[in-house]
Amino acid sequence: MTCNLFSGSRPIFFEWNKNGQKFSGTNNIRMENTNHYSLLTMTDLTAIDSGNYECIAKNAYGSASTSTQFVIKGWVENYFFYLEFMSLMFSIRFYNSIGKPKLMPFNGDLLELVENMTFPLNCALISGSKPIFFEWYRNGERIIDRIKIDNQEQISVLSLSNIQTIDSGKYECLAKNQFGQDSIATNILVKGLLFNLIIICSSLKTWRYLVDEFINFCRNLLRHD
Repeated sequence: MTCNLFSGSRPIFFEWNKNGQKFSGTNNIRMENTNHYSLLTMTDLTAIDSGNYECIAKNAYGSASTSTQFVIKGWVENYFFYLEFMSLMFSIRFYNSIGKPKLMPFNGDLLELVENMTFPLNCALISGSKPIFFEWYRNGERIIDRIKIDNQEQISVLSLSNIQTIDSGKYECLAKNQFGQDSIATNILVKGLLFNLIIICSSLKTWRYLVDEFINFCRNLLRHD
């Protein structure tokens, strides 16, 4: 525990009080004073070391103090704290594991992909009683062919391979068990070659316009000279 000095005329003397009584240290609490701070080094603390510790700094012009409350918990307190903590963790685990599925939302309502790429769409489970069964839908129709679906206990992965513009649409993941179901959805837009050509042409058109403007500027500048 450190008692730092911010300002004050030297010499400055430090004192410590514990629970309102002057404290000069014990076998396991050692004091060290310098011109800038006073340090309490504590080792092998027990419950008897609990209390209000006050640091007082004095000089010829006055004094200043600061204090803090130390609570050292013994093995009994730690034991009951451990029991309460384990009970809470069990309650949370029990609560999260019982009931209908709860899914983690997709990362956004719209995913823009490029034609011919491969993209994994993850449907992750937050909670729910096992067993849980996953299903995938595109535009309301269940996906069963062409696209690989990997179902695990906590996650289902829809692997979109070599995607085309025709694969654009609304994708929905459904998880269900004996207690109910939950679903998440996102829209996928696959940009094809035509779209990319339009972007490229638009960029080239913009650059052509900028180049023409620069040439005209130079011509006008030369005419002015």
